[in-house]
Amino acid sequence: MEQLKHECGVAMIRLLKPLEYYEKKYGTWMYGLNKLYLLMEKQHNRGQEGAGLACVKLEANPGEEYMFRERALGTGAITEIFSSVQSRFWDLGAEQLADATYAKRQLPFAGEIYMGHLRYSTTGKSGLSFVHPFLRRNNWRAKNLALNIVDGEDQDQHLQEMPFGAFGFLSQEMADRFQEKYGYLGLRFLFSYPGGDGCDILQQGIDKGTGLRELARLAGLDPADCVAVGDGDNDVAMLQAAGLGIAMGNGSAAAKAAADRIGPDAEPHGIAELCRTLWPEAF
Repeated sequence: MEQLKHECGVAMIRLLKPLEYYEKKYGTWMYGLNKLYLLMEKQHNRGQEGAGLACVKLEANPGEEYMFRERALGTGAITEIFSSVQSRFWDLGAEQLADATYAKRQLPFAGEIYMGHLRYSTTGKSGLSFVHPFLRRNNWRAKNLALNIVDGEDQDQHLQEMPFGAFGFLSQEMADRFQEKYGYLGLRFLFSYPGGDGCDILQQGIDKGTGLRELARLAGLDPADCVAVGDGDNDVAMLQAAGLGIAMGNGSAAAKAAADRIGPDAEPHGIAELCRTLWPEAF
């Protein structure tokens, strides 16, 4: 991630009224999306290397997706990302497309916050991974981020304040490069499987074991009364913290070594089989 400098173009829109208001006044709930396109095109010149946009829906119901992003490279990146967004709506009928309530509930990029980034780099670095906005996803809605990160003090503070941990996909090489630059932050990269690219990114002293103990405390339970099921190296601490740790049959060697019992393979219905075995009275 690179610092945003004067060469970059940044645009942001925050709609203050419901989408129905813009549908009624301007004839489309896409008012914010259209304005973002105009703002980004005003900053467009032949030196552009890439562009990205993100949208956040406010007040989404639990379980509904509310963060969306598109990025592209090249001088035609703005057209490409907005065409990609519009392609999501091609199969809709006119009535559905004109229904702001339906759009808010069902359609991607139908939100209240929009941000865009036009990349003009002078560092020699290139590639989609350098195009903002960046996303950090978390099951807790308040801990999700969609932002244009400034590489420097702002990013250091953002990483230092990362709550508990996150899950990401990156190579060991990328993790090593990160540690070379930000090793002083004390973050750990705990990969699920040797040679894999999925990993937990953790503060020192934090792992799934501490998470299980904290969850048990909040629920008024003793970790010894808990059952944990896992299949990766990043599950080891959790399997050890629970009263009964079960590794899936297709799990990693480290997970199996830490478990009290080996269960069936995860696919196709391994967890369901375990639940029926452990608590038959519930079925």
